[in-house]
Amino acid sequence: MENIEEVLNDLALKEEISQRFMWTLNLDERYKAIALSIAFDAANTAQDETSNDIVKGYDLHWIKAEMNKWPELFAGHSSLESIRGLCDELVQLGILCYVFENRSRYTLRTVNILNMLGTQENILTEMYALYEKKYDYTMMYNSKLSRRVFKDDGKCYPFTNQQIDAVFNSGGLKFVAGNHALGFDLIEKCLKDLLASESNESKDYSLAVYDKSLPELSELGGSKAVNLILPECTWEFDSIIEYGTKLNQLPEQDRPILIVLCEEAKSYQARMEFHSEIVNFPFLWLDRELKSLFL
Repeated sequence: MENIEEVLNDLALKEEISQRFMWTLNLDERYKAIALSIAFDAANTAQDETSNDIVKGYDLHWIKAEMNKWPELFAGHSSLESIRGLCDELVQLGILCYVFENRSRYTLRTVNILNMLGTQENILTEMYALYEKKYDYTMMYNSKLSRRVFKDDGKCYPFTNQQIDAVFNSGGLKFVAGNHALGFDLIEKCLKDLLASESNESKDYSLAVYDKSLPELSELGGSKAVNLILPECTWEFDSIIEYGTKLNQLPEQDRPILIVLCEEAKSYQARMEFHSEIVNFPFLWLDRELKSLFL
């Protein structure tokens, strides 16, 4: 018990936790705008014993109205569906949670989040800083940064153009490291979109998706076959490395593409435990630092 109290009273540790929390919000300044708005209202609620807004949560219409304070920040992404997408990502990142099973309302996951954001004055200062900031995302073309967009909803691909080239420039095993908040759910749609577009890099390719177990090597197809292994598929790193080694021993003209979606934590662990073996296979990291520019 004493150790727990020591941790709770450790100001340096509290500061470090708070700093890491702000790093998460800084992944996308729209995340910060949503979280700060809810936190500011929740802080008011905490002082008003007659209100239970933080318990019943905030619906999308309330959140959308609050986001109108930052028209430049939410330009082109101010629809209810866009706001819902951002709120769902904040749920996956552990900042918000759903209040009801139908996921129609959101609130802060814990009161500790309110504490980490500081006083009402601190929160208001952060909100004003967002309001005064100029958002200019124009830049020269750079394949490491630039992304294509889906025609149906205008959202950006989870892959950069450079990563698309890396997927199609050769066959063999390739890991994609990330999580659902960073676009795992869009990878399959992205590949289908690329194949349907018949662009130069993806022309004449076919796509197979696996969500239960790894297929046999003989089932992967030839050099024009893309095989996607979803995160829910069961496999271990030692077996997938052996699998990829056998795949890479095939002649290039017969070697299919095998894309394995791997959660970030699992990817870091694998790079430590299987460093000497795994360096033979490319890792494409869905880039959280660039997310705020393109999604």
